[in-house]
Amino acid sequence: MLPKKKEDYSDLIKSLSQLIKLRDDIPLPFTNFTIPNKNKIPNIVKYVIDNLWSDYELKPLIVKVERNKENTEFVFVIHLPPGVISYRDFKEKETYFKDAINGEVIINRRGNSFTLEVFSKRLESNYPYRFNYGEYGDMLLPIPIGYSTKELIVKDLARMYSILIGGIPRSGKSNMIHNIITSLLLARNDSCIVVGIDYKESEYAMYLNKYGILATNDDEAMFVLQKLNHELDRRKKLIRGKYVKIHDMPTTIRPPFIIVFADEVTEIQNKDIQYLLNRIPRLGGGFGFITIIATQKPSSKTFRSGNFTELRSLMDARICFNVRSGDDSQMILNNTRGLDLPKIQGRCIFQWDVEAEVQTMYVKLEKINNLLEEGGAYGRREVVLEQPKKMLPPR
Repeated sequence: MLPKKKEDYSDLIKSLSQLIKLRDDIPLPFTNFTIPNKNKIPNIVKYVIDNLWSDYELKPLIVKVERNKENTEFVFVIHLPPGVISYRDFKEKETYFKDAINGEVIINRRGNSFTLEVFSKRLESNYPYRFNYGEYGDMLLPIPIGYSTKELIVKDLARMYSILIGGIPRSGKSNMIHNIITSLLLARNDSCIVVGIDYKESEYAMYLNKYGILATNDDEAMFVLQKLNHELDRRKKLIRGKYVKIHDMPTTIRPPFIIVFADEVTEIQNKDIQYLLNRIPRLGGGFGFITIIATQKPSSKTFRSGNFTELRSLMDARICFNVRSGDDSQMILNNTRGLDLPKIQGRCIFQWDVEAEVQTMYVKLEKINNLLEEGGAYGRREVVLEQPKKMLPPR
């Protein structure tokens, strides 16, 4: 039964009023409280902290607030009580700040302190593929991860060594791989070789048969991975006693980086192939091997007690698209942030030197060949894959 007097709403209003008054974007009846606009965001951040940590606890302390002239971007420098609140505990509260502010929030480390960055601008749901690799000449293999609220995130794949990508079908995994491969082929004409393993035989053949190497069944995967493992062992001898890793070698004598990706890795059931694939990220990072693993099924059965337990633990960077459960997110990120993502294709959590919500750029599959032909790709490379004399011993 509906209440007859508006005073009956007083308890509800009282319980919600503080946050709504601070938000200043939802009309609140029966109040005349106002806060100057420039202090709205700082007050909301303080309010969330006060409500997440009680008055009886040591709580995060805001030691500095930086803002732009328009009061649309803020950086809070925050001190966490040592031994009481960990960075991971604080990071997991990011969604609370985001919901309260109705904007984008990024929490990261800054020296011995932590920063909470607030942006009133929201991520768009679609960014076309656009990447000027010439702006990143200090990177060996620049790749665009996607847009955060703050900027386009570009990382040096040569420094990451390995990436785990997970998410449900049509969430954006394959598009992410297309982004990476296209950028590599456009950016460097002789410094990398792309090798793919894809049992679906669908998307990558359109251009990798021309610009790289693609294995589509067990026999081809076994052959290619045996050859790559022999190349790994050869490179060990090549740099032994001379360089720590091939990244330190002069470009005139440095062998090409080899990027190995496996789309829907759980389709690989052959134990010998699994061993050969696991060996590359375990030993190959310093020798120019970079591994990218993608899966629709990042379940505990697959990655905690299955044959890919070691492979998961070897991944340096993680990219999590929409997942079905918190456990799936946990398998990829070691936290449940992937479960909170909006249902937008291409939206993901990127985790490496930072952790941020990102919208990846969309590259149309039928346009990739045009991009590569017009954009300076290295063209068809004569890669000689001689049959190894003997197979590497199984684990």
